[in-house]
Amino acid sequence: MAHHDYTVRRKSPSLAYEAVEKSTGHAILLNPQQGPSPAAGSYPDIEAHLTSHHGLKLSPPGLAYEEKLGDTFDQAKSTWTYKRGAETITVVDGPRTVAEGFIYPPT
Repeated sequence: MAHHDYTVRRKSPSLAYEAVEKSTGHAILLNPQQGPSPAAGSYPDIEAHLTSHHGLKLSPPGLAYEEKLGDTFDQAKSTWTYKRGAETITVVDGPRTVAEGFIYPPT
């Protein structure tokens, strides 16, 4: 059984975020196309990294929260844990800034 641990951090000075693989320090840009953000608890960019860099094919596919698969979310620690076959993937992800520098109401 293999464990894959990631921590999400802000990529300063931008509003971009990246997931850093604990064992290698490799940083994965999250949502690089700046398209619609995936649902909370969904990490397609980490799944792509696991496939391309580690040769893993998750079974079932998809790194998105599924309670029936034994996935968990610890809200106090902002930690998602996914069980996919013999693989356990842990992602520590806190609140994210979506916009800065806006003044409301406009002046």
